Amino acid sequence: CSIILVLFPSYILNLIYKTDIGASYLRVSAIIFSISYILGPLSSILQTINKSKTIFISNLIGCIIKNITLFLLLYLKLDMYPLLISYFLSYLYIVIHQYKTFKKVL
Repeated sequence: CSIILVLFPSYILNLIYKTDIGASYLRVSAIIFSISYILGPLSSILQTINKSKTIFISNLIGCIIKNITLFLLLYLKLDMYPLLISYFLSYLYIVIHQYKTFKKVL
């Protein structure tokens, strides 16, 4: 679904809502949630191998990154893009941190 939303956001919005307003937001959101899809199984694997402290720390730091970038980017008046950028950076950090922990354990 994310690949379809990245490639054809205007068509999907026209099909469902009869408008293409927000197609760029939908394209960026689809990329962000593609990263988010990796996070669930990765967190489950780390939970299984008793690394819940690592999950907590990476989620806490990711939340701090999200809040700081959102606070800093809101003053640029970029519509909804500061929210999307802050979520992207947060998810990216969490996935990279948890993946490094996973590779270290294996």
